[in-house]
Amino acid sequence: MINISFNGTDKQVISTFETKQQKVLAKLADRFTLSMQRLQEKAREKAAGPYSEGALEDSIQAQPARIEGSTIIGNILWGEGIPYARTQELGSVDPRPAVNPLGQATGETGAGKLKGGTVKKILGLDGKFRRQRVFGKDVLHFLVGGTEVFSAYAFPGPIRAKHFMQHAMQESQAEIRKGIMEILEINTVE
Repeated sequence: MINISFNGTDKQVISTFETKQQKVLAKLADRFTLSMQRLQEKAREKAAGPYSEGALEDSIQAQPARIEGSTIIGNILWGEGIPYARTQELGSVDPRPAVNPLGQATGETGAGKLKGGTVKKILGLDGKFRRQRVFGKDVLHFLVGGTEVFSAYAFPGPIRAKHFMQHAMQESQAEIRKGIMEILEINTVE
């Protein structure tokens, strides 16, 4: 019977192991950086929308992975300097404040007629102009069910979440995991 034991005191074996560990960590960090760049692309695609001007998408920035001890850390920064970024990701529970472009009305006369403001020519649906008294800079004017509506206020509802970062991360998890496993499998055979 042959008995071989290793108690971890062989300096050459320990040195070789530590060198290999650093090489594996460096390869993992490189792969993680690549994965974060792909995640950045996916998140930018999801953040883009028909009314987007690109500021939110441009704020999504993959950072190079870094090694801290035996931990590899990958980050994606997003939303810096974009006040609506968090709301786009998470949505809003509270309704937004009322839109009031009319400013303050100056009151009514005794017969229910408004006083103050200015009279503007407004084009009706029938193609004819008519006079309309408005207050402040502008008036909200829109169609509701085919009916022309002028309003002093509009009450927009809450903003629906896009979850662009969360969805991009969920879609990327398997790819990130696969990349890490490839590096580990290659380096356990060498």
